Amino acid sequence: MPGDRLSPSGARRRLRTALRESREVASMTQREVAERLQWSLSKLMRMESGAVSIAPRDVQLLCGLYELGAAVTERLAGHATAGQEKSWWFEYREHLTQSSAALIDLESDAVRIRQFATLTVPGQLQTARYAEAVLRFAGELVTGAADEQRIATGVVVRQRRRSTYEGPDAPELSVVLDEAVLYRLTGSAAVMAEQLLLVAEFARRPRIDIRVLPLEAGVHLANGDFVLADLDDGTAALYLEALTEDTAVESPSQVAAYSRAFDALRRRALDPTRTNHLLHRVAAQYAAGEHVRPWL
Repeated sequence: MPGDRLSPSGARRRLRTALRESREVASMTQREVAERLQWSLSKLMRMESGAVSIAPRDVQLLCGLYELGAAVTERLAGHATAGQEKSWWFEYREHLTQSSAALIDLESDAVRIRQFATLTVPGQLQTARYAEAVLRFAGELVTGAADEQRIATGVVVRQRRRSTYEGPDAPELSVVLDEAVLYRLTGSAAVMAEQLLLVAEFARRPRIDIRVLPLEAGVHLANGDFVLADLDDGTAALYLEALTEDTAVESPSQVAAYSRAFDALRRRALDPTRTNHLLHRVAAQYAAGEHVRPWL
């Protein structure tokens, strides 16, 4: 179950949600709680917003005030302890943005990931050679020079992310891939052939659904790549990708809007069988050295 593989970030998120909801059930304002515990109001506000971590001792005080009982107190104190641990990506933190680290944690905590990709194959499905080509181009575009250490770290992190989708506790993965991604030469024809075959192989796995949105589907209003993470507590989070800075969003209205957009895109995409045929046909063309768009 997802709860068995909850990340430190997920533990902190679940803890602050539970404490905020418990305060509301107790019909207490943040000011009243702060006064009862002789805390500053800003301390409690930072705890509930996620701006600071919550110590196990503070969890016990809050649970006592809300009269949550021993079992709930023990569980929430456990979340506080887990939230102080470090995620596997911590050793690579110098080469990760805060939002990309948040995405990794969301993948670990989610029961379902929904992703729309317009420019490249999603990172967790990339081969090492494809990932290197993407990271090298991105580095040269943003900074004017490729950072070899950052590229090497990025490849390792993407390969590690892939393991999240393997095994019995893996989240569901639903990907809509814009057809243009298949034709955007990344690295070389050989790299593209290898990459598309890997995508096709993943599409055959249980709990993974990958569909290509054909060019014939026409215009759509999804402005760039995005990821939706559905969590087991009924909430969801949104991750938006951009050139210089990615963004993690928890706003219910934005999450709902992108969820509707994803569902609309998926309805217009090719079914799994037709997607599989297209991936293999284009991969074969790359492998044979043929032009994948002969009409140009």
